[in-house]
Amino acid sequence: MVLLPGVLVLLLLFWQNPGLPYQDDYGAVLNFLVQLRKMPTVPAKLAYITASQHNEYHLILGHAFEAAELALTHHVDFNFNFLIIFGYLFLVGSFYLIWRLYRDDTSNRSCQLTRFVPISLIFFSLTYWENLNWAMTEFQNMAVIFFGLLALDCIIPEVAIKNPWRLFGGCVAACLACCSSANGFLLLPIGMVPLLARRKYGWSIAWIGSFAFPLAAYMYQRVPVAAQPGTPLPPVMRALLFFATLGCAIPVRPVAIVVGLGLAIVLAWAAQARYHRVRPAASSSMVWVLLTVALIAVVRGESGFAIASRYSIYSILALIFAFSFLRSETDRRFGTKVRRNFERVTVALALGFYLVANVHATYDFAKRRALIVGGMNFYREDPEKNSPLVNPAVEKAFPLEKAGEQNALRQAVQLGIYQVPGTRGPNSAH
Repeated sequence: MVLLPGVLVLLLLFWQNPGLPYQDDYGAVLNFLVQLRKMPTVPAKLAYITASQHNEYHLILGHAFEAAELALTHHVDFNFNFLIIFGYLFLVGSFYLIWRLYRDDTSNRSCQLTRFVPISLIFFSLTYWENLNWAMTEFQNMAVIFFGLLALDCIIPEVAIKNPWRLFGGCVAACLACCSSANGFLLLPIGMVPLLARRKYGWSIAWIGSFAFPLAAYMYQRVPVAAQPGTPLPPVMRALLFFATLGCAIPVRPVAIVVGLGLAIVLAWAAQARYHRVRPAASSSMVWVLLTVALIAVVRGESGFAIASRYSIYSILALIFAFSFLRSETDRRFGTKVRRNFERVTVALALGFYLVANVHATYDFAKRRALIVGGMNFYREDPEKNSPLVNPAVEKAFPLEKAGEQNALRQAVQLGIYQVPGTRGPNSAH
């Protein structure tokens, strides 16, 4: 019962996997590899892997994987299948970490698994579908979730005090989180609090040091990204955007605001009840989620909710925490009958949420796959004139994207880095 939601999701992902580049993949993967191939020396290549900037991000982890495949095979014909399928491991690994954070240690294993069923259903409700079956976003948005949770699971619990390997693993995971996405840097103050409270001054310095390499990569020859023009939002609108992002597991803005406000109330209740003493690592992960949501609301503004399907993974994590706390309060305050009714109702609600979310995700995956495959077929017909971008909405929002994708793909083919599916040689499309 615990594994079935995840197994069905993985089958869906394999079924809908296009194995082809999509939107940002052309710049963050193909164009990156084209420029990497042109680097004259190994030190120059290493510097480019760490310092290459995509929009406002440095996708060091993804770039390292891409560069390694290019070095080993000299082409990346299977790169997108490899990156996409490897990215599933971040999803599965995050689920295991959720189990570690929220399992009930006071009951036997059978009860632990039974009580974990609603959390499994919530976690595998693919409201965050846009992060999956997309090479770049899996190595950014899903990887930072995995490494962020791993770092906190290593650093926060009391058992970490006497286990230097756990502390070392937490430092490595924090570094990899920052190498995945910028919100990994928000882990720095969260990890410092328990280390300083336990007087682990040496490990506090090591924890700070684990952020030095990715920070240096971000600062080295950084190109400022111009903010999108728009009317500055008043504080009330910023607050509403925060609640909308926190509740964006329900992708309807008025409902998302209400859900986000409800989650904020439950989180405040949990803080007042000192739930962090019961689940310290899970509570620390929620601080990270809240800081990330606040960052999205401030930096992304109105556009953040427009791509809420990428950020709803943080809303899912907040729902899991709120459910865990409410069940703990129910167990503490009420008798057996109420507890059983609570379990039945929450399982029914989680199952309904899982089914609705994944029916929508199946439709969205199929629609996106059709666009990707159709675009590649269109490009193959005339590579000199046609672009693989055939989505009018994206063309309208990003006028330069069409030519950029065509140019990146054409150069990758000419250099033998990538072979368009259905062609027989590196230059046969031309």
